Amino acid sequence: MAWIKIDDQFVDHPKVVRAGPEAAWLYVCGLAYCARFLTDGAIPEPAIRSFADFADTNPSDLADRLVDVGLWARLEDGYQVHDYLDYQRSKSQIEHDRAMTAQRQGRHRSNVVSNGDSNGVSTAAPIPIPIPKEEKKERPSVSPKKGVPEVSEGYRSKKVKEFKELFGGVAAVEEEIDRALNHTAALKWLNTERGVSGWLGRERDRRLANGTRPVDVGGPSRDRGEGEWGERADDLAARQREVDAERIAAGKPPLYGV
Repeated sequence: MAWIKIDDQFVDHPKVVRAGPEAAWLYVCGLAYCARFLTDGAIPEPAIRSFADFADTNPSDLADRLVDVGLWARLEDGYQVHDYLDYQRSKSQIEHDRAMTAQRQGRHRSNVVSNGDSNGVSTAAPIPIPIPKEEKKERPSVSPKKGVPEVSEGYRSKKVKEFKELFGGVAAVEEEIDRALNHTAALKWLNTERGVSGWLGRERDRRLANGTRPVDVGGPSRDRGEGEWGERADDLAARQREVDAERIAAGKPPLYGV
């Protein structure tokens, strides 16, 4: 099951107000259809009849309203949700997430089965074995084995919004979060979300220091020296050079070697 995202100001958006409540419901149903069938925003003409089956309303008229206000665009055999992939996950992203989740669950189930085989519980009556009092020893406490850590969907959405421009898109942020969760260090985190935030922050600093970052397919180049990204990388490099100069003047080795 895939989820769709709707802004909490959706009902007051000028386009939605102009389209009217019935057309707005058709729009929401269209989003759900695209997420369920992984169409990346495409909606075939026959599907809209089931979205808005009102006795006194023609679904095609409601679709025309959405086209007129700019929420949908007309295709040869249906409609396309405007800017769908800017706000919703693509088919490839959802399939990637499902594959990663299946892998994590498979590893977790393997761990559970392995523990069950080695620590099986017997229902047979135990045979008493006398143990001299002086030989009794406290058994060391064993911490329960932790499973693969997880983070909430709300946290993922927040971090995707925060880092997608820097990392090169939604899929890149999702992949970095999964890398953090699957790292052996994640099992030692007392707070998983704080641990992932620290991981993402270090990755951000590393990319800033290198002055490079991934580029979305078909998106603008963000190489070092071009636009705001290049300026931020140059500022960081300049500051690192200043720190190294101060350390060298104090007789200490440089930290960055920029």
